[in-house]
Amino acid sequence: MMARCLNLRYWRINMSKEIAINMKEFLGNPLKCSLKYIRHFIIGLALVGLLCNLEVSHSQEASIDHRYSPEYWYSAIGFPGDFHKTLVNESGSLLYDFGPGPYVRPKTIISFGLAEEELTLNKQYYDDARIPVVLTKLQAGKHQISLRTFSLLPETFEQGASKEDGIWRSNGLTGTQSWASPKEPVDPAFPHVAWGTNRPIIYHVPVTKKGGGKTVVLGFCESYRKQTGLRTLKLDVEGTESLTFDPLEAGPVNTPQVYSFTAKDENHDGVIDIDIQSPKGDPNTFVNAVWVFPAGYDLDEDALIRGELSDKAEMYLDAGREPQVNTRAPRFDVLEADVSGGGTPSLRIQTKRQLKYDAGMNTVIADGIAFIKTLPAPVYIERTDKGLDLIFAKNTIGVVAIVQDGFESDPAVFPEFDKATELEKRKQYWLKDSGIPYDQFIVPDPDLQNMLDASLRTFYQSSEIVDGYLQFQPGVALYRGLWMHDGVYFAELALQLGDIENAKHVLEGYLRYQHESGQVEVMRPNNIHRETALLIWALCRYVELTGDDAWLLERWHHVEKGVDWLQYLREQTLKPGAPNYGLTPAGFADGGIGGVQPEYASVNWILIALPMAIETAERYGKQEQAQAWQKLYDKFFASFKSAVQRDKQQDEQGNWYLPVRVGIKNTDVPQRAQWMLPEAIMHGRHIKPDDPLVDDTLVMLESNSVQGLPTSTGWLTNGIWVYYGGFLAETYLKRGEGKKAADVLYAMANHASPVATWPEEQMPVGKGRRTVGDYPHTWASSTMLRLVVRLLALEDGDDLILFRGLPSEWLQPGNNTELRGIATRFGRVYLKLRVSEDGQEVQLSLRPLSSTGDGKIIVDMRAFKIAGFTKLSHEISPSWDTPFQLVLRKDGK
Repeated sequence: MMARCLNLRYWRINMSKEIAINMKEFLGNPLKCSLKYIRHFIIGLALVGLLCNLEVSHSQEASIDHRYSPEYWYSAIGFPGDFHKTLVNESGSLLYDFGPGPYVRPKTIISFGLAEEELTLNKQYYDDARIPVVLTKLQAGKHQISLRTFSLLPETFEQGASKEDGIWRSNGLTGTQSWASPKEPVDPAFPHVAWGTNRPIIYHVPVTKKGGGKTVVLGFCESYRKQTGLRTLKLDVEGTESLTFDPLEAGPVNTPQVYSFTAKDENHDGVIDIDIQSPKGDPNTFVNAVWVFPAGYDLDEDALIRGELSDKAEMYLDAGREPQVNTRAPRFDVLEADVSGGGTPSLRIQTKRQLKYDAGMNTVIADGIAFIKTLPAPVYIERTDKGLDLIFAKNTIGVVAIVQDGFESDPAVFPEFDKATELEKRKQYWLKDSGIPYDQFIVPDPDLQNMLDASLRTFYQSSEIVDGYLQFQPGVALYRGLWMHDGVYFAELALQLGDIENAKHVLEGYLRYQHESGQVEVMRPNNIHRETALLIWALCRYVELTGDDAWLLERWHHVEKGVDWLQYLREQTLKPGAPNYGLTPAGFADGGIGGVQPEYASVNWILIALPMAIETAERYGKQEQAQAWQKLYDKFFASFKSAVQRDKQQDEQGNWYLPVRVGIKNTDVPQRAQWMLPEAIMHGRHIKPDDPLVDDTLVMLESNSVQGLPTSTGWLTNGIWVYYGGFLAETYLKRGEGKKAADVLYAMANHASPVATWPEEQMPVGKGRRTVGDYPHTWASSTMLRLVVRLLALEDGDDLILFRGLPSEWLQPGNNTELRGIATRFGRVYLKLRVSEDGQEVQLSLRPLSSTGDGKIIVDMRAFKIAGFTKLSHEISPSWDTPFQLVLRKDGK
């Protein structure tokens, strides 16, 4: 009991009861009441008031002022589906050359300034959140620079290599120029690097005769890790034995090295496959160069490193510049500056690329490529220890810098820049041709609406065509690639917003990662067991939201194989006495938990996915299959329940929670990786929203919250994982706590940058500028969008609950809130909520929907009552299959 009294919520309730008892006794006979009671009453009343004030201070006002914005930020200006992913920082600078360390730190920065003044940020914003033109105002006294930073629409988005082009890469295309700094003489490929984020780099070398052989050489030059043991690479070249090595074993950092292989097309498919993994240490892979010589070639490795043999190779790949080499049309970015108040404008280029200035063509050349052209030309060039400064004539009032991200060496490559024409092109593309599903929801808070529009745009800007399939990605600098956990949420969001064709294309791309065994393996060599369950859930959720049974029936074998794999996983654990008995083998949990060990995250998703598979099998009349899968679910669930009773722990205040690691005493902070439990509430049935474990876990999270959000839930100790708030808010919604969910929405919004971006994790305001993960991180963007939908229309089993998380502030006079065809398992939701200009009347309308069971449509009226529509019941239940209209008046008529 003493431990539980440390729980503030418990203490507050019991103290309130004690005050009530003392008050009753005091009022009944004040003369007989002792001084001790009076003292207890006064002190207790004061303490409860203090605690109430503390609690209110955590409540978020429904307004956005970016009070918790990070100290620095990045935003994207590239195009959906394209490889070109330029970022812009809080100073309006262009950022390039993000590589495999240091992570999310550009090697190249192009920025405007004044030669004689240090400028500070005044403001950064968009004129239109749907158009990624970043507007930045910098100033120093009377001097001011207004910047516009954006990408030009390319002639074509076509890109990529194929067999006809020689060596080609699959599984993603990321490269960085001038990452390493090897000593001369050296082959020009060694400074540049191709890299894979938590995934292998895969190349394919065509052979003229099936079964033929080649001499394949791979070149490496580590520039980030400074000592051995921090990054290990495993090379698998078809027809040879695997080779595992440390890139620093041949010498210190920036030392080139090569490894040659007598390769052979063993499977007679006409290509030799190269697979580069990172089995230990830093999971991010890299390679600098690839050479292909005839079989049996007498190779002089030293000459190869010096660059003397590249022209003798049958095929040669400067791997880090592969994206630019394979671009069918170059990409261009623009940095446009208007200067007022006088001064001497300058364009600063900070980079490790080798720069020179061609005065005749007014072009900066980088590594032999036409890099930057300015209008007007600079009056002189100043070389710095980090690059070049281009200095313009004093009192110049306008400068435009155009930057090429391509492989064209001719300075004539730069387009003519006409401001009015480019403005019209941008509007046409972003507002009409981009395919981004805007206008699916309307909220009455204009700041929030702008943030949602910017978030949706950023979400689509992160997408990329990989091996012919669209792929939504968590980021554009570091997290370029498929993460299955992130990906199923992203596909679901696209489906709910009506982008069915793109979502379907994304899911079809996921199917490529399923082996014949049924296992889904994306993040190899990491052993993430939940990837298979995630694919099963995503396929079944697709049918729920679209009704496209024909599509899934053609692919039903993927679900069947996946469930077989889940059963196989469980069978690997049936050793008596094993801590993970009946669950899953050791795996990688991620999300704040490193290493390989038995973990609950995979089990959690299996218990989420199996009921979806069972329901879908029943939908298709596959009763025997459904019954067999139900038995498998029951076995998993029984093992899970038993293990939870053993492994759940208490925090220092006595709150129960379940650590992610199975069978061990948790030594980490209790909130670490607690995304697992909210996901169970959001998607599953195996943990109920009102379970005492959920009660306690939420109290634990709330007691470890600052600035409206929990801390230390991910990798960053004492940091804030902003999009975790979306999981937390959905948990509140499932528990009927709509006001808390709305508070979390605004807490997330106020942690955004002024241009509506978030890092994966950030420190609270006043606690430093450190961040973790990519920036911008599209989990946060997509979670904001998802949460707004659920505040207004929540799928809760067979029930559809409307307005449970509606902020009462949205019911101000003249406000309008809409959902315009948001997909749910009950059909598309068309919902309108209009408040009269005098604020005395609300009109609500809902189109017919279809029930999926015994559930109801529930209109939660609590926000309306808070807004002054007091003569209402707690909830209203319209019928499913008829239009619903309701008019509410504050006078009750």
